[in-house]
Amino acid sequence: MRSTDDSANAPLIGLFVGGQSRRMQGVPKGTLQLGGAGPTLIERLVDACRQAAPGAPLRLVGEHPAYQALGIPMLADARADAGPMAGLLSLLREAERLHRSHAIALACDMPYVTAPLLEQLLDARKQAPIVSAKRDQRWQPFFARYAVATVLPVTERLLESERWALQAVFDEVSAQSLSLSEAPADLLRDWDTPEDCE
Repeated sequence: MRSTDDSANAPLIGLFVGGQSRRMQGVPKGTLQLGGAGPTLIERLVDACRQAAPGAPLRLVGEHPAYQALGIPMLADARADAGPMAGLLSLLREAERLHRSHAIALACDMPYVTAPLLEQLLDARKQAPIVSAKRDQRWQPFFARYAVATVLPVTERLLESERWALQAVFDEVSAQSLSLSEAPADLLRDWDTPEDCE
């Protein structure tokens, strides 16, 4: 756990709660519960963030009334029709507004993310424009740290040119892979269908 004295230099942490949840019959993923009981997925993630980075500002990326009780400010997507890229742009713009050099992007549908796992992401080398975990050889853009000064203009340009796949950001900006053993990488499993919740 980090000291709250470091909070002025802490990254902005964005918890992505957008999306239609069509494969979950419209139920917002963050409101699901592990094992059907206890804290919701979003509550678990908020708790992990506050343990790993006390004092770091949190934002919900995406707007839904189901999350209002958390009391965490929500960010609307920079553009309504551009998918997750528009959410990332909103997060980076908010980080710039708050004078934060880095932003962390986390998906709300990863129920197994822990505070120690987040600390690895926070502690990774600061020089890389993007630090992201890989799982099954694929970048995990919603378990990643972004350098605002480098990635913000790239994301704005890609959105304007209607290149909306998040992989395009990784193609344009050199990313560093967060080295994880197989067991921690398995904690990045997300929930996409009702069967995942069983």
